[in-house]
Amino acid sequence: MKRIPHPVVDNAAILDQVAGRRPVANCPHIQADTQTVRDRYAAYVAAHGNPFAQGCPQPIDMPGLLQNSLYNKYGSKADYLEPIENLRTNRTLNICPMCGLPGSGTLDHIFPQSVYGELAIFSSNLVPTCSRCNTKHQATYRGQNAGERIFHPYFDDALNTRLVRAMIQPNPNFQVPVITLVCCLPANDPLHPTVNFHINTVLIPAGVLDDLFIFWADLRRFPRKELSTLPQGNFTNPDFDAAVIQARNDNDKWHTTPNNFKSMMFEGLRLTPAASVYLAQWVRDLDADPDLAQDV
Repeated sequence: MKRIPHPVVDNAAILDQVAGRRPVANCPHIQADTQTVRDRYAAYVAAHGNPFAQGCPQPIDMPGLLQNSLYNKYGSKADYLEPIENLRTNRTLNICPMCGLPGSGTLDHIFPQSVYGELAIFSSNLVPTCSRCNTKHQATYRGQNAGERIFHPYFDDALNTRLVRAMIQPNPNFQVPVITLVCCLPANDPLHPTVNFHINTVLIPAGVLDDLFIFWADLRRFPRKELSTLPQGNFTNPDFDAAVIQARNDNDKWHTTPNNFKSMMFEGLRLTPAASVYLAQWVRDLDADPDLAQDV
């Protein structure tokens, strides 16, 4: 989960290319339809892609062929769609902007193209994501109650702050804990329902909990690989806590977001003293007997 730069794409030129080709161009109301789509593009940006914002486009069925033609053009290899293809192959992202797991390489529609066909090749509605996000949350982009929506990586500045952390609970101890995801914001924060909706609609379906569980096992196998500032030899529990905070801060920096899955784990560990004490003692035991890692 991270805020990323808004793409610079001439959407009006792409729209004109689609509208100027037969049989779409022969529709008697093509000029009106084209203006309608332009207006919806502008309204989408003005609303920052928030389906609850005033003036945000709501689903419509347009007459003629333009809406379906825009929908059918997604995935086309037409030369004028190269800017859209460039979004898909964005090589600057090492973390998915939607879920905080490694990778991107696909494009996801924030407002689903099955409902908003006219936004199917609108760059502001297309976010480079990992394949898990692209396939798992499907057409769900908003809930029934105000604030229940997924975050928009182009518009939501809140993605620059820490929104999600792991909750680590014993099961019955911390050897194989129960790990869940919780919102970092207070319950009265206006974005609290947005964070919870994004957790349930995007993060959990994408498999973030599975990766956190695997990461916990990796922390037990090779703790010093991730906790690189932990002193060698004897160390205190405060030393361990400091190493956890440093690891969290390093991952915030490396992934350019505090909402990457490793930072979620370290923030959860920082706020769960019992889990931190358990893992600190495990590291001491592992230092004394490295063969213990074979049982993890």
